[in-house]
Amino acid sequence: MVKMKISGLQILVIASLGLLLSCSCSINAITVEYVSNAVIINGERKLIFAGAIHYPRSTPEMWPDLVKKAKEGGLNAIDTYVFWDQHEPRHRQYDFSGNLDFIRFFKVVQEAGLYVILRIGPYVCAEWNYGGFPMWLHNTPGIELRTNNEIYKNEMQIFTTKIVNMCKEAKLFAPHGGPIILAQIENEYGNIMKGYGEYGKEYIKWCAKMAVAQHIGVPWIMCQEKDAPQPMINTCNGFYCDNFTPNNPKSPKMLTENWTGWFKKWGGKDPYRPAEDLAFSVARFFQTGGVLNNYYMYHGGTNFGRTTGGPYYVTSYDYNAPLDEYGLNQPKWGHLKKLHEAIRLGEKLLTTTKATTKQFGNGVDLTMYANNATGERFCFLSNQNEKQDANIDLQKDGKYFVPAWSVSILQNCNKEIYNTAKITALTYLTMKTQPELFTAFSEDPPKFNWTWAPEPMTDTFEGKGTFRASELLDQKEATIDTSDYLWYITRDANSAQTVKGDDYSFVLERPVYLKSGTNTIALLSATVGLANYGEFFDQKPTGVAGGPVKLVIDGSTAMDLSSNVWSYKVGLNGEAKRFYDPKSDNQWKASGSIPTGQPMIWYKTSFKTPIGILPVVLDLKGMGKGHAWVNGKSIGSSNKCDYCGRYNGDKCVTICGNPSQRWYHVPRSFLSNGTNTLVLFEEVGGNPSNVTTEIVKVATVCEVAKEGTAMELACQETQAVSQIGFASLQNPQGTCGDSSGGSMEDSINLSRTILNFRYFRSFTVVTAAKERGSTNMLEMLEVGPCKDGYEMGFLIGQRFSNLIRSRLSSDLILQTQLRPFAKSPESKPLIEALCLNNSNKFPRYWDELQGTADGSGVPILDILLINFRKEILPFVPKKLANSVDDGPDDCSDVLVVSDAMAVAAHNEDANVALIGHTYLIKGTMSSGVSFIAYTYAGELPSCAFGFNSHGLAFTLNSVPPSQDEIAAGGIGRNFVSRDLLEAMSIEDGLTRICSSGISVGHSYNLIDMNTRKILNVESASGNRISVHTVGPTPFFHANMYLHLQVEQVHDENSISRQKRAAALPNGSKDEILSILGDTEDTRYPIYMTGPMLHTLCTAIIDLDEQTLSIIEGNPKKGEVSHVFSVSKEFNVS
Repeated sequence: MVKMKISGLQILVIASLGLLLSCSCSINAITVEYVSNAVIINGERKLIFAGAIHYPRSTPEMWPDLVKKAKEGGLNAIDTYVFWDQHEPRHRQYDFSGNLDFIRFFKVVQEAGLYVILRIGPYVCAEWNYGGFPMWLHNTPGIELRTNNEIYKNEMQIFTTKIVNMCKEAKLFAPHGGPIILAQIENEYGNIMKGYGEYGKEYIKWCAKMAVAQHIGVPWIMCQEKDAPQPMINTCNGFYCDNFTPNNPKSPKMLTENWTGWFKKWGGKDPYRPAEDLAFSVARFFQTGGVLNNYYMYHGGTNFGRTTGGPYYVTSYDYNAPLDEYGLNQPKWGHLKKLHEAIRLGEKLLTTTKATTKQFGNGVDLTMYANNATGERFCFLSNQNEKQDANIDLQKDGKYFVPAWSVSILQNCNKEIYNTAKITALTYLTMKTQPELFTAFSEDPPKFNWTWAPEPMTDTFEGKGTFRASELLDQKEATIDTSDYLWYITRDANSAQTVKGDDYSFVLERPVYLKSGTNTIALLSATVGLANYGEFFDQKPTGVAGGPVKLVIDGSTAMDLSSNVWSYKVGLNGEAKRFYDPKSDNQWKASGSIPTGQPMIWYKTSFKTPIGILPVVLDLKGMGKGHAWVNGKSIGSSNKCDYCGRYNGDKCVTICGNPSQRWYHVPRSFLSNGTNTLVLFEEVGGNPSNVTTEIVKVATVCEVAKEGTAMELACQETQAVSQIGFASLQNPQGTCGDSSGGSMEDSINLSRTILNFRYFRSFTVVTAAKERGSTNMLEMLEVGPCKDGYEMGFLIGQRFSNLIRSRLSSDLILQTQLRPFAKSPESKPLIEALCLNNSNKFPRYWDELQGTADGSGVPILDILLINFRKEILPFVPKKLANSVDDGPDDCSDVLVVSDAMAVAAHNEDANVALIGHTYLIKGTMSSGVSFIAYTYAGELPSCAFGFNSHGLAFTLNSVPPSQDEIAAGGIGRNFVSRDLLEAMSIEDGLTRICSSGISVGHSYNLIDMNTRKILNVESASGNRISVHTVGPTPFFHANMYLHLQVEQVHDENSISRQKRAAALPNGSKDEILSILGDTEDTRYPIYMTGPMLHTLCTAIIDLDEQTLSIIEGNPKKGEVSHVFSVSKEFNVS
């Protein structure tokens, strides 16, 4: 039997801190001073609301959005550590690239008008691997960390000076016009200083002296250091710091780490700090004279690579922060935003006057800040009782109900503007969902195609290491922290054990079978983060450090192997051969079934980048312990550790009984534009068959308001309001704000219980406003230049979400035929072919549809079904098709090119359900091509008519080929017409039609304003077309083939309209409009008014005037609602 003692990392963790200060940026020198009740910036007294965002826990692409949301949440400063181990991983070899470019990060903060609190440390804690110390530092001969050791102090000073000089060179300190207004040296040393005795006291004095000698021109702070030497400002970290007092009466009271949640351990509970409690802490802090509050964390982010500390901390550093791991607003964000707004109303009094406090007993007190000269007052009424609510009578200032454990903020001491326990702010609820690509038609997520490779271990089991020692080495010293893995090799054994709790030392006993002669024992030790906190945490052994390792026979020790010559091998062969790199030449196995439940195995697959900009996560459901890489970039370590069962300690924990972490953030910047490579290393045994990619989005936004008050609803930047539901609210009114595509005049009556409303990101509900009258005015959105199709589609979907949702809800064909058919097995080949062929031929337009779905918040499946309506309906089984008749698509055109005029006039006819479900798009792509297109809600521009900046216009007519003439799974009509919007000439347009490979026939009227030419192009499957050049004889086209020989469905409506048009005068533009306005045939009128079909509008394209005019109403009346000129719209000369 092998018996060994493995010393792990005994650790008690207290989260690292964050610090801050505020102000607004200036290119001129900025002075930063302080008094006991204010930070004074350029002579202006301020309170500081700061939040910690650690730059290496996100990506440069995320930084602007994170900082923007922090500012919108009411912060005026951002706090961050500097991470020594990342910037100097090897002695004097520095790295400030990518997400380590803290200078770039600070400039992002500065550009947003916020300030920076620079926490150099350089010890950071932060649940970061080894507290942020590089391992070469630990291995330096004669060094002792965080004490009065000359070798350590020299290295600390060199690194600190380098960071300071980089900030000076970039002019980032306030005296140089930069955003840095505070800096921190060391970190929470007071918590552990006692263990270092007199050396610790001397060390902290040296830290202060060294920091002051940097001459940065802004105050220095030390957190959790009551003995901080002057001029250091000592600050507080914790859940509550209202009772904290600085060690110098002239120093401001600062809370550098107000913990918004807590970190999480593998196998541990999910910490959760209620928004009400966090707000209570902040309000109490400012009530008692606080000047600076920093949220640790405001955005926690992700421990990418091997950066997580601990040991046994999970990869996610979400921290239950106001912005979650992916940067999405969480419920705390809105509640704290309103708190900041309320406190700021009293900022002048809080920073210039003395407080007076009155006790009411039972934990209730009133603190007043008052200017006797002006009569201004500002009050905090707090109830610290944990159980009992309070009713307080302030006489002439009113009566107030103060819930237990809450603070009310009273403007002028007589009006409650905020209470920490009364959440009336926005609450954001997020969800993870499958990307809606081709699999939108399947109820199951897509399955990855996996290859695999076992971890090569032959050389290891043969005893081949890279170096030897006659002792059991400390793992971190042997590996220099370049890998989680270290092989100790001297004899043969095979076992594994993991532990939970704070003491990570344990004894492992397993039977072994020895053969005659020499046996090889190979022990694999794997770390899960190195200790990052505590007295002498750097000296805690890891791995099989010192042993013992013994062979035991019948209960007695036969041999102590601890002093054997041990061969050591750092890391895995797969790591050395870069199995995780997409460019590695490793031979992966693909045949047979995927091996599952096996230890020490590598898996590889590929996946497409989900369309859009929503956060992407990897669901590692079914995997055990290991690591994950996307395109060679580490997204962190995984560890399957389920936790549940009886406990009676911590309150407010969630997700009990589930894996400690299941979803892993894959930043968008890690992904390619197309296909990505995913590599997993599985250490103990897992099953990759359920691994998927998902996106994270906000599903619901909630807010509560009292009757007679106002509330503001707001969505994330990439989303907009889709539905507003009301409970117990009579006759609400509303106004719109933060429009993504225009403004709404007047106000909206919200008398309905549920209102579709997707124009705007924000919407304010009020008690009274003028009711807006109804209108059918055709609206237009100008969008672009757009960098890609997705952006264009998203903006369109966002702006017209209410119309899209309304159309989908009223579309009986969609509900009774298309949706049921799409869920049936027989639809799968057809729909997948349509998706594959159209996305391959027109990827940008495909992205537009995905963007439209995301922007409008509707399922991509519905968007695809309405765009492929004509390509799918012919294949719908009769039992579904007979439920509701789709009816004909009826449009009429009169085309003429003569010496007197060159005109194309078009009636756009559709089912009456589409009335009010159309809009105009004026779009511009990054290529510079611009267009204006009439568009049905949710469909690609343009499915009716449009024109572009090249002077090419077109109108469209549906034609009804028979079933045998339809090519299943071909190119959709909407994709072809969308492509015409980018044609450079009439010849180019003809080429695009000819090569389209369409599924269903169509009639295109191509109009070249530059050459005064009109072509009628009839098309059918198999790239069959017929071209008719329009001349001086007016050409009328309804919905039937006129010159292409195609078997078609008999359409009495089109035949009747053709006959009627031929009998009417057509010699002038007015007579042409009269034709399109004709209602003489009451059964089949050319201008339709119901009951089934309706003429939505009439378009007149005048080639001589180079204009497109739109008439809403009978064209006989000539009431034009829109006129577009090619030269004016697109600046064409």
